[in-house]
Amino acid sequence: MDKLKQIVAIVLASLIFTSLPSLAVEPQGKSVKPVVGPTEATRQPELTTSQIVKRYSPSVVTIVALDQNDQPLSLGSGFFINAEGDVASNHHVLEGSSKAIIRTMDGRTGEVLEIINDDPELDLLIAKTSLKNTNPLPLGDSDTITVGEEITAIGNPAGLE
Repeated sequence: MDKLKQIVAIVLASLIFTSLPSLAVEPQGKSVKPVVGPTEATRQPELTTSQIVKRYSPSVVTIVALDQNDQPLSLGSGFFINAEGDVASNHHVLEGSSKAIIRTMDGRTGEVLEIINDDPELDLLIAKTSLKNTNPLPLGDSDTITVGEEITAIGNPAGLE
C-alpha cells in the first residue's frame, strides 16, 4: 500500500516534468538546500512536447478492458513502473472487467495478469502484466514542483486511441 500511495502522490503531481528545480551543496558540503529557481549554470534544457512524447511513449500503454464475452468495456491508459511489466492506471479503467489487454506504442501486446494493489477511492491501481523487459516511466519528485509548472500527459483520455 505504501508503494501505491507513493505512486499516487507522484502521479497526481504530474506524469512527466519538463523542468525540475536543482539542489545545491553548501561550501562545507554538510547540508543540501534547494535553489530558488534554476540558475543559468543549473538550468536543464526544456524539452518540447514532441520531444517528451518521443522519449516517454515507450513507457505508456493502452488498456482495453473486456467483459466475460470478450467485448470491450472501456479504453484507458497506464504506464510501466518497472522493467517487470507492472503498470499504474486508474481503477475505473478495469472496474467490472473480466480481463484486459494492454498494447505498447511499439505494438507489443500483453494481458493484465492480476491487480497487485487497488484503491477505488483514489481511482488508482497497480497491475501485473504478461509483458517483460518494459521501459518504466521515470517518476519525478512531487516535493520539488511548484504551482504553475507545465506538465505533459501522454495517454488515451476519454477512451480515445
